Amino acid sequence: MLLLAFLICFSFCNSQQIIHLNSLKGYNFKNPINSKPPYSVYISANRDSDDILSQVYIKSESGSLQNLLYLKNSSKNSNSNLLAATEIQENSFLISKLTDYQLYSLTGFLYITNSSQADDKKFQVYDVNQQFAISTEANKDHTLVFLNSKSQNHSSTISSWLQSPSCLVSMYQGFPQEDQKENLVIFSNPAPFFTQPLFIPHVEKFEVNFEIFHFKTSGSMKFDISPEPFNFDGYKTTAYRTTGFYMKSQYDNTNRTATVSCLRDTSYNGTTGLLIGASRVRPYSTVRFDFDDGPHYILDLGIRGINIEKIPKSLEISTNGTEDGEVYVQYLIWQDQLIPSTLAPTTTMLPETTTKGCLGIFGGGILMIIVLFNFLVIF
Repeated sequence: MLLLAFLICFSFCNSQQIIHLNSLKGYNFKNPINSKPPYSVYISANRDSDDILSQVYIKSESGSLQNLLYLKNSSKNSNSNLLAATEIQENSFLISKLTDYQLYSLTGFLYITNSSQADDKKFQVYDVNQQFAISTEANKDHTLVFLNSKSQNHSSTISSWLQSPSCLVSMYQGFPQEDQKENLVIFSNPAPFFTQPLFIPHVEKFEVNFEIFHFKTSGSMKFDISPEPFNFDGYKTTAYRTTGFYMKSQYDNTNRTATVSCLRDTSYNGTTGLLIGASRVRPYSTVRFDFDDGPHYILDLGIRGINIEKIPKSLEISTNGTEDGEVYVQYLIWQDQLIPSTLAPTTTMLPETTTKGCLGIFGGGILMIIVLFNFLVIF
């Protein structure tokens, strides 16, 4: 009983939550919304029947009713995919006379956050149901939250990235946690590939598979986002100094292999870098990287990192033991100096460790490991 009371109190005090519509009970059951009012509600239900949504209500203790179809239509911004929040001022619950089976057919969800956050103009929530452009202003901080119920695997493809060198960008899985330590970075620019964060002038097209994810930005940047899938396997990078992102999603329950071809000039030396994260994977899960000329590196939780002083023609990424989990890889291709003579690259394997890894970050079931490939030093 004490544990149940604690969980109820924790849920009630934690104003942010996701409510999946297919988890609701029908037959006029009062499904609680465990957030302390006032709070704000956003809805993403792009594949759901208008008829069913019109028969699911948010009902307050005083008896006022709002159906979810009304919320969906009223939250749309005519000029963009920016969503307007629906504010709830008193304790409320979700109710429907429909059957459990009818509600179970729903695929959308509600995102609930506190009203003060929703009233902050720097906090913006978008529904990824078509292609649209995102831009942020210089000298201002922004939190950009993206909801995606358009497809079963929640594909969001990001392209045409432009970023000011003074802008800081970080991408996170899920909604923004009130405790910043719980917001674990899975992609960033500048990124910690070396001792100091490195600004990468070019970002490749990439896809994520999240029903909700967010960016924190400081400064001016732009990109396009679309609900269409993107096939990373066979992709070719488009700049000599660039970064990109690969994700093995939980919706892909195979240990598939993906290959990226790297634009390079063999007259120059350079670096290939990787930042690796994982969520909901088994302790013995591994990620394998194969260079086209033969070397391969298998990384598990005991390997702190490796140093490879070269840029391959192609890089193959595969996973093992990650069928029900997620793997995130931010890769770096960094061309450096003209090679004055032919020198063979060297490889350094760093020792195994039982510590938390290079960043010392573990949280929310996600492990972040940094794999660094340093510059070739010519003596």
